[in-house]
Amino acid sequence: MKRQWWVALIILAGTAMLAAACGANGPSPTPASTNRPPSPSPSRQTTAPTAHANNATSAPTVSAAADELSLDSRNEGLDGLDSYHIQWEAQWSGVDKGTTVKQSALLVKEYSFGPDQLHLKYVLTDRTAKARTWELWRRGRLAHLSKPDTAGKQVCTSMPADDVIAKAIEGQFGPGMGGGLTGARFVGLDLTNGTPTQHYQYDESSAVLDKVLYVSGKVSGDVWVAVDGGHVMKDSMKWQGSPGLFFGTIDLSQGQGQWSWQLTDVNKQISFSAPPAGC
Repeated sequence: MKRQWWVALIILAGTAMLAAACGANGPSPTPASTNRPPSPSPSRQTTAPTAHANNATSAPTVSAAADELSLDSRNEGLDGLDSYHIQWEAQWSGVDKGTTVKQSALLVKEYSFGPDQLHLKYVLTDRTAKARTWELWRRGRLAHLSKPDTAGKQVCTSMPADDVIAKAIEGQFGPGMGGGLTGARFVGLDLTNGTPTQHYQYDESSAVLDKVLYVSGKVSGDVWVAVDGGHVMKDSMKWQGSPGLFFGTIDLSQGQGQWSWQLTDVNKQISFSAPPAGC
């Protein structure tokens, strides 16, 4: 398969999504901050969300819960973890020319710092109930990419891990797709997926989604952030407006959507699937 074909397809498929998510509020064609080259030093710094309590800035703690929470991106804090599993599901429904339209998306991300491995899977189901799958495996310096061709058939190819196509996929499909938060309100302490967390609630005034989902109505969400590390453990949101970044279109502006995010297997051994034979 010619490289020009791959690059053209990536640019075409990702144009709407990359335009919607440019800047700090969404993904970019550069690799996500969670992917770091292996380092011989075991010590790493964790970039935690900014928490505001009594006009002071500090990471969330159990003893001094933050009244408000701000996140530039849902990637924050992930770079301090040795391994994790993310499952993010989204659904949207609306009406187009009198016809009910339903779409869904599934994002799975598995990551391990040592050895350096990554698995990304993005499944998009459009209004015709046809599913398209993009899947990337990366281990060390080698990456494998499976994606649909123009006829809908899955085609897999191998490439260096630093190839522009592999980097574009890593940057495009990830937690950064969810935008950020500003001024989310503290609710209380909780235990989420076995991790002590702080629970916050947010609405359209605190959800930074204008470049992500083009929200035109109400937003209602809950987010649970790890006390130690500041990474998002769980997030659930409902919104009104466009299907936006998840489905690669802003043509349909009226509808309702929801998403559910779960972070599990933090710092645990991850069993990575293998790419298809012959890839």
